[in-house]
Amino acid sequence: MSVYSLKKASKWMGVPKFLLLLIIVNFVCILGCKVFYVLEIWGRIWYFENTFVNSVKIVFFTWDGFNRVGQLGLWSAFVSGSGRSLLGAIVFFYFAIRLFCKISNEKGIDEYMNLLLPGALLGISIGKIGCWISGDGDFGQVVGFHLPPLSLAYSTADGAIVDTYGMSVLNLPFIEIILFVSLSILFIISPLKLEKNRDFFSITLLFYLGLRFVLGFLSLESPFFGPYENLDLSALKSGEDLRTYHWQGITFRQLVAIIYITNVLIKTKLIRKIIIKPW
Repeated sequence: MSVYSLKKASKWMGVPKFLLLLIIVNFVCILGCKVFYVLEIWGRIWYFENTFVNSVKIVFFTWDGFNRVGQLGLWSAFVSGSGRSLLGAIVFFYFAIRLFCKISNEKGIDEYMNLLLPGALLGISIGKIGCWISGDGDFGQVVGFHLPPLSLAYSTADGAIVDTYGMSVLNLPFIEIILFVSLSILFIISPLKLEKNRDFFSITLLFYLGLRFVLGFLSLESPFFGPYENLDLSALKSGEDLRTYHWQGITFRQLVAIIYITNVLIKTKLIRKIIIKPW
């Protein structure tokens, strides 16, 4: 994860136990990446045909699903080498720490999460650079300005995976990199003792989901609910399609953000102070 985490671990929990923690975290987070990826592209997997039961049979009990242009199979998408969800990795990170504590009979889940957090955030930032330079479609809608690196134009002729037809699009990976690097530096230089503080992971998840909720209105994502046909990158056949692409409905990441942020507001009683009490 990082030299920082390794030095902390050797003093606090010992290197062998730390290596076990890394193995569990990596395995569980990869699983989370794929589970959430499937949920994020659910609009390209699910299709209602004839009856609900028939659709369930095709989606869950066949490898390639409906096997139509633009449609993906549930299981083929799950085991494919491409397609991973950062949100899934972050959420399953919590379950990985719980699993480690159960296996090693340890207490203090928050301490272990916070031990890995700074290095994990830097690692995520490095991974996001790959999304940035590859032009894999993890970018936003067309913007009326060209201001690198905040906005970029991608071309398949230059090796990008998805073409923006000469138009500038919002560079979403760059915005996420700024967030994760800033949080990592903040946690490292924080005067609070990292392994004893209980709030760092919650802060990370809250900031990331808040950011993804906002970016969801600007990204090229299919909605989790509603009509799914022709609402994803596979439907963009020309510059005009890309230029007119707009937010179509609540995406899966926005849905998770709404649920989590609402839960935080209820637990911290902020919803009572901000919304109910003034009235």
